Amino acid sequence: MVHDVAAKHPEHSIVIIENGHVTGRKVGDGASHVAMEQVRNADAQPMDHLSYLTKTPDGKILKSSTMYIRGKGGKVVAILGINYDISSLLMVESAVRELTAAGDSTQTEPEKIINVNDVLDELIAQSVALVGKPAALMNKEDKMRAIGFLSQSGAFLVTKSGDKVAKYFGISKYTLYSYIDKENNVIIPTIAQMQHPETIPEKIQAKLKNVGLWDVNPLNLFRITWKNEAKESGGLYQAVPNYVEIPSELSGVKCRIVAMAGKWFPTGCHKVGASFGCLAPRLVTGQFDANYHHAVWPSTGNYCRGGAFNSKLLAVDSVAILPAEMSKERFDWLSKIAGQVIATPGCESNVKEIFDKTWELKQDPSMMIFNQFEEMGNPLWHYNVTGYALADLFEAVKKPGQNFAGACFTSGSAGTMSAGDLLKERYPGLKLGVGEALQCPTILENGFGGHRIEGIGDKHIPWIHNVKNTDMAIAIDDEDSQRLLRLFNTKEGQKYLKEELKLSDELIEKLTWLGISGIANVLCCIKMAKYYELTENDVLATVLTDSAAMYGSRIEELNEMHGAYNVEEAKLDHNLHMLGLKTDNLMELTYTDRKRIHNLKYYTWVEQQARDVKDLNALWYDTKGTWDAVHAQAAELDELINEFNEATGLLKAL
Repeated sequence: MVHDVAAKHPEHSIVIIENGHVTGRKVGDGASHVAMEQVRNADAQPMDHLSYLTKTPDGKILKSSTMYIRGKGGKVVAILGINYDISSLLMVESAVRELTAAGDSTQTEPEKIINVNDVLDELIAQSVALVGKPAALMNKEDKMRAIGFLSQSGAFLVTKSGDKVAKYFGISKYTLYSYIDKENNVIIPTIAQMQHPETIPEKIQAKLKNVGLWDVNPLNLFRITWKNEAKESGGLYQAVPNYVEIPSELSGVKCRIVAMAGKWFPTGCHKVGASFGCLAPRLVTGQFDANYHHAVWPSTGNYCRGGAFNSKLLAVDSVAILPAEMSKERFDWLSKIAGQVIATPGCESNVKEIFDKTWELKQDPSMMIFNQFEEMGNPLWHYNVTGYALADLFEAVKKPGQNFAGACFTSGSAGTMSAGDLLKERYPGLKLGVGEALQCPTILENGFGGHRIEGIGDKHIPWIHNVKNTDMAIAIDDEDSQRLLRLFNTKEGQKYLKEELKLSDELIEKLTWLGISGIANVLCCIKMAKYYELTENDVLATVLTDSAAMYGSRIEELNEMHGAYNVEEAKLDHNLHMLGLKTDNLMELTYTDRKRIHNLKYYTWVEQQARDVKDLNALWYDTKGTWDAVHAQAAELDELINEFNEATGLLKAL
C-alpha cells in the first residue's frame, strides 16, 4: 500500500493498495501510527523499517516493511508499506518448535495494525499510563505531560481529535491549545509590545541575540515590530523605526518624504504583522483549532508569506494562495515554509481568481480562510502598530515648525490605510492618499486591467478600506516603478546616483530597501506634494512594504528586456519616471466621490462573497460601531494573549 504523506487528513492517507484483504484496509482508509508519526515529522529523514511483525485486528500475523519515498528536495512525500501474511507459516513453525524445543520460549508480541480512530484511543490510553493516574485525578502539570506525549505522537493530526482529547481530560479547547503551544515553546507577543518592544521581557531579548531575522523560531514573533535593529541576525530594538528619507534632489519636490522600511521584519515584509493581527484573535479566543483547522492565506504575494511564516512559528498548518505570475523568489520561499502552495491564474490584479479558490476551499470545514481583504484583524494591527510607528517616526525626525502634511499608501488589502486613520486622529490637518496602478484604475475610473506593481491588488475595493476617511486617489504607472527598481539596484544606476546626484553611500544602500510597491508609495507622495504645493516645512510619510531583495529576478528580466544599462539611461529613467511626474491621474475626493468608491464594495462583497448589505452600510454610516470599535480591540486582544501565555506557563519558566 502507499500512504500520501501530504494528504490533508491522515485518516484518508491510503491512495494505493493491492490485496487489501490482508490488512482489512482499502483506498481512503487511515494511517497506522507509523505513517502518522511521519506526517507529523514531515521534515525528518527516517530510515526504512524492514521485516518487523504486525498484527491485524482479526489476529493475523504479518511480516511488514515500511519504505519512505522522497521528492526532489529529499523530503518524504509518500510511504510504501508491504505486509505479508505469515500466520500459516508461524503455525507450522510453532508445531515444529513444540517437537524440537527443550524448554519454554516466548514470542515477542507483534505490533497491532489498527485504524486511525483506534490509534487515537490507544494513544490517549498510553498518555494516561505515562502519567500513572486517571484523568480525573490529574493536576495541570499531569495533563500538560499527557498532552505533550499526544502532540509528539501525532495524535492531533486526526480530525476533531482536539474535541475528544479536551473532553477526555476535562479542559477547554482553548486550554488544550495553550498546552500544545507550551510543548512547542510558543509565547505570543502583545500589540503593546509591538508598539513598545523595549518592554519585551529581558530574557526573551537575550535569547533573540542568537536568532536570525528569518529563522523559523517562535521567538521571532517578538520581532513583529517596526522598531527592529537593521541586522540580519541577533538584532534587538531601537527607539526610531528604520526609514529612508527621499532627498529633494532625488524626488524633485521641496517637502520631506520619509518612508518606513519593512525590510527588517521577519520575512522581509511588514505583512507578517497584518497576518498576525488576523490569526492571533481567533487563536486565543478558541475559534481556530490548531489541531483541526488549516490556516488559508489568500494573497497577491506578501500576506500569504507572512501568514505561512506565522503559522509555522505557531505550529499551525498553512495553505498559501497567490497569483501564478508573482516573482520566483516568493514561490521558492513559500515552498519551504507553507504546508501547501496554490498558484491561481493571472497577475497582481487577478484578485477574483483568488477569491474563487478560497470559496472552493471553504467547502472543507477544516479550511479557515484569513482573507486579508476583509479580515478586520488587518486594520486592527496597522492602526495600532504601523500608525503608532509612523507617528513616532515623525516626532523623531521633525524640525521646528514642520507639519505632518500627509501620508500615502497603495492599496493591496488597504490594511495600511488604517494607519492613516490613526495619523488623522493625531494630526487633524493630515491628508490621506490611496494609490493604485494606472493600468488598473478601479478607484479613479471603475477601471480594470493587469499591472506589474507587485504587492497591490485591484479590480475591487477591499472591505477593510475606510474609504470615507480617504482624501485623495492617485494612480501610478507601473512602468515608473519598474524603471526605478532598475535605477536603484544596478551598478550603473547607483553610479549615477553617486556621481551625478552626489547621494551618500549610506542612502544609496538604503534605496535598495524599496521594493516595487514601496517605490509606488514614494511616487504617490511626490504627486501629492506637487498637487498641494507642499514646501520644506511639510513632511509626507509612507511605508516600504518589502525590499528589492524580493525582486532580483525582476531586475534580470528588465535587463534582458531593455538591454545593458548605462549611466545615461539611468539619468533618463530618473528624469522621466520620477522628476517628470505630474498631477495627472489623481483625484482629490469629495464626499460624493468617496461614497461612489465605497459603493463599489457591493459588487464584490455582497453579490459575490455573500456579505450583508446592512454591514456594508454600517461601514459608511456607523464609524463608531465599526472602524472605531475595531481599532479599540487591541487592549482586549492583549488581555487574551496574556491569559494565553499565563496558561502555558512559559513566561514564568524563562
